[in-house]
Formats: sequence, C-alpha cells, structure tokens
Amino acid sequence: MKIYEYGDKNKPVLLLLPEALCPRTHTFAEFIKYTEKHFHIFAVSYDGMENDGSVFESVEKTAAEIENFIFENLGGKADVVYGSGMGGKIGTLIVSKEKVNIGHLIVSGADLGSKSAFMAKLSVGKKRDEMYNAVHSGEFPPIVKKMLKSYDKREYAESLVKTFEPCKDRLKFISKDTVYNMLYSYAVTKVPHRLVTNTKVHAFHYKFMGDVYFETYKKVFVEPELKVFENEFEEMLFRYPKNLAVMVRACTGMLKK
Repeated sequence: MKIYEYGDKNKPVLLLLPEALCPRTHTFAEFIKYTEKHFHIFAVSYDGMENDGSVFESVEKTAAEIENFIFENLGGKADVVYGSGMGGKIGTLIVSKEKVNIGHLIVSGADLGSKSAFMAKLSVGKKRDEMYNAVHSGEFPPIVKKMLKSYDKREYAESLVKTFEPCKDRLKFISKDTVYNMLYSYAVTKVPHRLVTNTKVHAFHYKFMGDVYFETYKKVFVEPELKVFENEFEEMLFRYPKNLAVMVRACTGMLKK
C-alpha cells in the first residue's frame, strides 16, 4: 500500500479511500484539484493497485495498515475520511476500532452488508474474470455497456469510461488474485451494527443502489447524516468534482476554512 500526499500541510487532514479496483489517480485526480487548497490530503493506493508486485489481501488488513499510518504519521487523528465503495467499509472498520480519532467519516455508495463465505464465492467467482478483463483491456462489463446505450445514463457512463480509459494500458499488472481478494473480502467483511462513536458520520446514498443499502446505513450507524442522490454511483466524484468538493467542506463544517 502506498499513500500519496497533496495540499496544504496547515489545513485539516483529508484521507481518501477509493473503491475496489479503482486507481487512485483517476478516481480522485479532479476532486483533489478542488480540495488541495483547503485540506492536507492523503490518497491511498491499495496493495495490488501499484506496479510493485504487491497483492491485495483483505479489507481488514488494509484497514489496520491505514489505522497504523494515521497513528504513526498523523498524530493518531484525521479530520475527514472519505471512503468510496469499499473504501467506505474500510473507513467504517477504522472508526469502529476507536484506536485513532476521526472527526468526520463520509461513506459514499458503500455496501456495508456482508455475505456468507459460500455466497461470496459464488458471486465473486462470476465477477472476477469480467473485472479482470475490464482493467486489463478496457473492455467494460455489460452493465456499463448498457448504460452507454441508455439516454438518461449515457453522460454518466461516458464520463466513467473516460475516467478509466487513459489508464487501461497501465493496469495490466493487476493480478487475478488482487481482483478476487478485493471483491471477496469486500463481500464477507462484517462491520458492527449500531456503532457508537464520536466520529460524525455522513452517508451518501444513491437511489439506484436500492433500499437495502440505505437501510444498512441506518443499521450500522447511530443517527448518521444521510444524503440521498438521484445520481448514479459517485457521479458527483466523476462528473462534478468541484461541486462535491464544496459539499464535503460544507457537511464537515469546513466550508469557510
């Protein structure tokens, strides 16, 4: 795992945790442009997502490593943690351990539920080769292709493809083990329910993801600030990063900082 630093060292700390199989550079590059004046940013690149021979092992191991980084390098605290998808589950695990002090946790489009090992193996087994081919060849899964053909979703799908296209030839080092471990670990890892914490939690939910995800947020967190979007998953991050940057500063009380 590698962690990249940006922004003003005198500003509040913002830790960015990407979704599974999403390269740090293209996930947060535009968003960072609009936040680096206001935050001291640390963007995480998971094991297996760097051309260094590493392999992603598990959500829990990654959460522990990030927790150690906060403790050893940031004085045991971070003002804001933004977790996209799998990053939201990792952030939730860190907050639940209470070994470090997190001021605000933003969980965006994360599946905080869990599957049994048997069910996870069934579902992940089908997805592994599809996602492996996607990151290696730029041949996106059928769901994205369908989105491209749908008028109301076309712009979002095109922006998503545009985000990943420039790096498709540079992701051939990602192994099948990393793909499988990310998807499987994300599916089986459990987080506590009715989590009592001093961290202020902001949960970003996207309607198309369904009621199950929304209800899980309310089961895991006690009185989270829930924001419901009509957008597709992380459309704000990919298409409107400037607006999202303002929203993050506003919901964490740092708009004027």
